[in-house]
Amino acid sequence: IVRRPCVLVACATQYGHLSTQVMQGSAGLADSGFANDVEFETLLARAERLHDDAQQLAAGEEVSGAAADEYRHRLAARPTFAGTTVASRAQLKFLSANPALAIHHGALLTCVYRPESAACRQDRHAHKPDWARCRLTCTNVAYTDRDIDAVRTEVDRLAGLITTAALPEPLLERIRLRHTHLRTVLANHDDNQLPTTE
Repeated sequence: IVRRPCVLVACATQYGHLSTQVMQGSAGLADSGFANDVEFETLLARAERLHDDAQQLAAGEEVSGAAADEYRHRLAARPTFAGTTVASRAQLKFLSANPALAIHHGALLTCVYRPESAACRQDRHAHKPDWARCRLTCTNVAYTDRDIDAVRTEVDRLAGLITTAALPEPLLERIRLRHTHLRTVLANHDDNQLPTTE
């Protein structure tokens, strides 16, 4: 369930006609253990994603953006998880709060989350980004080659929208600004891949 987008929606889908309250209501109480299962599976999915990220980086994947160095550092220093058993809730909480696990992949970028510098932050104690408030200019942003593939597709889509005369001017202006910013992201990423000359 936790490996599908929008956990609550995925849970409702998994359990057919049951309400999403199954995640937050009686089935989410401590006695059922369901909430703990979801929390652990979320942690496990994040650890597996970190492993995949580290393999991509070792294979030569390029990373750009303000948080690129922090992304590399976290992957190099990431904890290794050798099993699928967590002995206590305190251990689960400790692992979940590990900053090395605070790498989150979005549709166009990777958030190397630091609450003290997150542009999306409303609660300074939050341990994950608020994607609805995400800002492309945030210092927590990094772009992997995988992100850049998605950015290229988005740049092409926005270019098509810009040529659509039916859109109101204020919306067109926002689209132009986003298009320009993403083209700069592409140029910066491509510059990272240029061979250096001695």
